[in-house]
Amino acid sequence: MNVKIVSVIMLIYGYVFSQDSILTLSNAIKYSVVQNTSTQLSINQIDQKDIALKSEQYGRLPDASASLSSSMSGRIDNEAKWSSSTDGSLGASYTYTPSTGATIKSLKAQSDASRYSYKQTVNDITASVVSAYIKAAYAQKAIAIVKNNLDYQKAKLTQIEEFKNAGKKSIADVLQQQTAVAESEASLLTAEQTYGKAMLSLYNIAGIDIHSTMSIDTNEIEFLQSRFSQLNNSNANEFLIDSIPQIQSQQKSVLSSQFRIKSARLAYIPSIKGSASTGISYGGLLGEDHDVSDPTGRLSLSLSYPLFDQYKRKLNVSREKLSLQSAQLQLTELERKVELQYEQYNYDLQFAQKQLTVAQTRLTAAKQSLDAINERYDAGASTLVEVAMVNTSYLGAVNSQLSAESSLLSAYVNLLQVRGDAASFFNSQTGTR
Repeated sequence: MNVKIVSVIMLIYGYVFSQDSILTLSNAIKYSVVQNTSTQLSINQIDQKDIALKSEQYGRLPDASASLSSSMSGRIDNEAKWSSSTDGSLGASYTYTPSTGATIKSLKAQSDASRYSYKQTVNDITASVVSAYIKAAYAQKAIAIVKNNLDYQKAKLTQIEEFKNAGKKSIADVLQQQTAVAESEASLLTAEQTYGKAMLSLYNIAGIDIHSTMSIDTNEIEFLQSRFSQLNNSNANEFLIDSIPQIQSQQKSVLSSQFRIKSARLAYIPSIKGSASTGISYGGLLGEDHDVSDPTGRLSLSLSYPLFDQYKRKLNVSREKLSLQSAQLQLTELERKVELQYEQYNYDLQFAQKQLTVAQTRLTAAKQSLDAINERYDAGASTLVEVAMVNTSYLGAVNSQLSAESSLLSAYVNLLQVRGDAASFFNSQTGTR
C-alpha cells in the first residue's frame, strides 16, 4: 500500500483515538509513526526519489511534435500582389544514450534506499516512543509508591500522637514524625514533576499537543514484561546484520554508486538519434485558389560522439569511483557501529536481568526489616529514628526494583531497535500496523 494512503488512514484513526483520556501504547506508536516530523520527511524523500526515477524513465520515450504556421507577404502599396502560405508538419525523434539504462538502475537503487531509510526511521521512532512510554509508566508507579509512603507516614503520625497522649511517647517523636510527613509530601511533588516531564517527552515524540491531559495505562507494562520474557526464550540473541533497514539502505547506496560508475563509463559510447517528419503547405489569399503542395517527408539518423569535452567524462568516472569508495567505507563503518551497539545493548540486558534479581532480594529483606522494626517500636524496644532509617532503606529498595524493571525493559527495547525489529515487534504485539 502507498505510504501516503497509510498515513491518511492512520491520521483518521488518530483523530478518533485523540478523544480517549487514556493513551495506550498502541495509540502512542500510531501517533508517533504518523505525526512525527522524521517519518514525514522520510516519506518526502521517497517521493523525491520516485520523481527523479520517473523523470529519467520518461526521458527514454521518443519526442513528438506538431507545428502549424501561416504568413502573408507583399508590398504595402499594392494589395493585389500580396500572397499567403500555410505550413503544417508532424515530427518525431528518438535519442539513444547508452548511459541511460545504468542511470535508471542507479536511481532505482536510490529509491529503494529511501524506502529502507523510512523503515529505519519508523523503527527508531517506535523504539523511542516505547522507551518514553516505559519511563512515563514507571514515573507514574513512583507516584503511587510515594503516596503509599505518605499514607504510611500519616498513619504513623496518628499512632505516635495516640502513644504521646497515653504517655508512652514523647513530643520529640511527634515532631520528628511530622517532619517525616512533610518530607514525604515534598517527595510526592518531586515524583509528580518527574511524571509530568516524562509525559511531555512522550507527547513530543508522538506529536501530541503538549497541553493534553491524557494519562497512560500501566497495565501495558505488565503485558510488555510478559512478551519480553517470551522473547528472551526464543530468538532474542539472533542478529542478522543484513536484515537491518539502515544497513540495507546503505547497501543500496553502494549499488547506486556502482551503477553511476557504469553510467559515467558508458558516456564514451556514441549516442544515436533518429528522427522522422512529414509536412504539407499551401499558399494563396482568402477567396483565391490555393496551391496545395504534395506531402513531404524526411528521415534522418545521426551519430554523436564528443571528441573533446574538457575531460568531463574522465573526471566524472574518477568522481564516481571516489563516491563508491566513500559509500563502501560508510557501509563498513555503519556495520561496525551496529555490531558494537548490539553487543553493548546485549550486555546491558544481561546486567539488567542480574540487577533485577538483586533488587528483588533486597526488597524482600527490606520489607521484613521494616515489619520487624515497626513491631519493636510498638513494643517500645526501638526508637523512631531507627524506624525512619529502616523505612528509608525500604523505600530505597522499592525504588531500586522499579529502576531495575525499567532498565530491563529499556534494554529489551534498545536491543530490538539495533536489530531493526522494534517496529515489527511492537506493531504486532500492540495491534498496530
